[in-house]
Amino acid sequence: MLLVAWLAIFSGHALGQEAVEFKVQDSITAKAQVIGASVKILIEDKDSTHHQEIITDSERALNLETEDYNFDGLKDISISHIDEGKGVFLVSRIYIYSTANKKFIEQQPACGDEFINLKLNKTKKTLSSIYYAQNTPKMCTTRLTRLASN
Repeated sequence: MLLVAWLAIFSGHALGQEAVEFKVQDSITAKAQVIGASVKILIEDKDSTHHQEIITDSERALNLETEDYNFDGLKDISISHIDEGKGVFLVSRIYIYSTANKKFIEQQPACGDEFINLKLNKTKKTLSSIYYAQNTPKMCTTRLTRLASN
């Protein structure tokens, strides 16, 4: 019954935005879809299929983007939404693909609690975001590392 539910989600019979399909690497594909406040991910490699669900606490619309956020050659995923306050910041959660665990694992910024107004610098291989210290906005630079299993 669980497999039928997952198939319904990815065949367009569930409410949510259109699914995002991407290659994590040549032999691994992922399909992610926003369903309400969660993201359901179907991961397929040559040997198996895995399911992952990421639940957010946002009441705002969620957006999905894929990029290599830790510059290890594998596509990762970000889930973002407009902030819950005045709606002026973009809050992102970054998930790095783990080949050992066959799932996406959330990463944290080097400063602050979340990636706010995230910018990817491919030249320096860093992520820039804003955080607040005593109500003062500051710039944070994060360098995500490869997961030990990748």
